[in-house]
Amino acid sequence: MNSVKKIAITAIAIGAVGFSALSLAHPADRHKGGWHGGKHMHHGEMAGAHFYQGRGLERMAKQLELTDAQKEEIKKIVAESRDAAKPLREKLQASMEAERTAFADDSSERELKKLARATADSRVDLMLHHRAAQEKVEQVLNDDQKTRLEQQRAERKAKMAERMEKRQGKRKSDESVTE
Repeated sequence: MNSVKKIAITAIAIGAVGFSALSLAHPADRHKGGWHGGKHMHHGEMAGAHFYQGRGLERMAKQLELTDAQKEEIKKIVAESRDAAKPLREKLQASMEAERTAFADDSSERELKKLARATADSRVDLMLHHRAAQEKVEQVLNDDQKTRLEQQRAERKAKMAERMEKRQGKRKSDESVTE
């Protein structure tokens, strides 16, 4: 396989990962609470600021015993974050589309790398935006609530690591069967 094809495949893989990140970046009403209801966490973290909407906010409010004032403040932060993230999501979508078009048009390796870097930069910008929104939400919490939130994150992270370990163990056993 020549290096241009390897780079193109890498760019497509990066785009696929970005597409999944985009699905997390869209407003929760698109999924009617299903995807952003807190069931599909990544890397032990909340799925962006939009976790704090709908069922995610309800679950958080119950688990952390949020006051009505805290819930309203979090809703306000989420709404502002969603509005501010829109241009970032649009930029990421445009970058990903440019990558797909360049790949389909058999663009040069140099061009594909340039587009892949632009997509990665856009993705990081969106991730940092979500982290900032998360930090603002955490500022609304009292010390006890912050402690409970960190415990919940640690538990989710441990469960995820356990699931990943099981999957890797299964893959290794599957590989040994096929060899």
